[in-house]
Amino acid sequence: FERCNKIDFKMQSDKEIANLQDEAKKSQATINDLQGKVVATTETSNTEKSTNNEEKKETSTSNLTYANLKGSYEWKSENMSSDDAVAFYLDLKENGTYSYTEGAHAPSGSTGYYIIKDNSIILNELFGTASDVSLVALKNSELKLTINQDDSITDNSKFISSYTDKKSITLKKTSSSEPEFNLNDTIRGTARENGISIEK
Repeated sequence: FERCNKIDFKMQSDKEIANLQDEAKKSQATINDLQGKVVATTETSNTEKSTNNEEKKETSTSNLTYANLKGSYEWKSENMSSDDAVAFYLDLKENGTYSYTEGAHAPSGSTGYYIIKDNSIILNELFGTASDVSLVALKNSELKLTINQDDSITDNSKFISSYTDKKSITLKKTSSSEPEFNLNDTIRGTARENGISIEK
C-alpha cells in the first residue's frame, strides 16, 4: 500500500511537472507574441514618426508663398562703428519684386524679380543700384538664397563676398509689412533722369 502511494505520488508529480512545462511553453509563446507586437508597434511608430517628419519638411517648403515671405530682412556686423562694418538689407514684396543692398556705407546692390523654388529664392537681378547712379541694367545675373524654417534667409552668394570675408550670412526678418520701395517707380525715375519718357 505504501509502495502504491509512492507510485501514485510520483505519477501525480510527473503530471504536475508536465502541466507546469506546458504552462511555461504557453507563457513563453505569449511572451514571444507580445515581444513581436512590441517590435511591430515600435517599427510602425518609427515609420509614422519618419513619415510625419517628412510631411513636416514638405509642409515647411510647400507652404512658402510670396504672401508669407514678404517683408524686410537684415544682417549687420556686430560692431557697426568699425571701419569694416557692413549691413545687408533685403526687401521682398508680395508682387515678386525685391531690393537687396549693402547699406553701411554708400548703398549698392540690385533690384529685380524673385521666384520661390523648393526652400530657396532666386533673385533675378535686373538692375544694379549704387549711390552715384540710379540703375544699371544687368544681364543673366541671379543670386540664390536659402529660406530657413525660422523665417530667416541665408546668403552665401557672390554678392556678400564683395563686402565681407564671411562665407555666408543669415538675414533675420525684421518686419512682415510690405516694403515701401517700388521697382516700376525706380525704373521710371531713372528714365526721367536720362531724358527717357516711359508710359505708365
